[in-house]
Amino acid sequence: MKSPFKLLLKPLVIVGLGVLALFVAGIFSVPPAAKSAIERGSAFAFGVPATLGSINASPGLSTTTLGFSDYEVQSPEGFEAPLLTFGRFEVGVGTRSLVGPVKDLGVLEIQDVELTILQDGLRSNLAPVIEQIRSLAARSGQTGSDEQASEPGSSESAGGPGPRIRVGRVNISGIRARLKVDGIPGVKPVDETVELPALQRDWTDASGEDGFTVADLGARLLEDLEISALDGLRGQVPDEVIDLVEKGLQGGMDQILDQATEALQGELGEQAGELLDLGKGLLGGR
Repeated sequence: MKSPFKLLLKPLVIVGLGVLALFVAGIFSVPPAAKSAIERGSAFAFGVPATLGSINASPGLSTTTLGFSDYEVQSPEGFEAPLLTFGRFEVGVGTRSLVGPVKDLGVLEIQDVELTILQDGLRSNLAPVIEQIRSLAARSGQTGSDEQASEPGSSESAGGPGPRIRVGRVNISGIRARLKVDGIPGVKPVDETVELPALQRDWTDASGEDGFTVADLGARLLEDLEISALDGLRGQVPDEVIDLVEKGLQGGMDQILDQATEALQGELGEQAGELLDLGKGLLGGR
């Protein structure tokens, strides 16, 4: 009969080796895998390139903490500045979920955030990204879209939607928003940056058991930041400019042009009337 010590030693060795393997996997495999998943999923979600700077992992038995620095979502081609940047964000991922199809996130901490909204005439750096996100949301609501997305060779799998993510609380601090508007007839150019209050959200129920895709999570973050940014810019930027930008982001670019043209025509009409009155005066009222 084997001694109790030997009977106990074998499972302890197995557990020890498992912890060591998990630690090594966390150090060498988690950062590049997470970096690739986030960059690929972000590009798929937003339709523009996204990059991560540095990344580190602190593995644990129940939670592996991942820290990311210098996350950047580019604007569409032709714009001067990135659309969205995070100086740092940190998540605690359930260690067991790292190898599963759905990753468990506890609290997502995001710091030093900048959203840049550029409106150059009828071109917007944000509108096509929102359109991309809405397109993904519409497709995900169709019957069978999840099965199609998982099929090898499908556009979704090729583009890389990334893993599904169960999200708990989200805390965003150090938020800045910049709005630059130029090239719209009848609208005075503006270039304003404001500091915004911190945002706290709890998406536990919204993400549910199946979790968000990276596209879902990106859409929620961008929507909340956009709303907060435009609200914060009111008072610093004329309301009519904010209204025009909002209409454009809702797909109303033609409304922007029509409203701007009407405003310009009205201004020109007033100036023409003043010139006619002046001419009448010079001609003795005839």
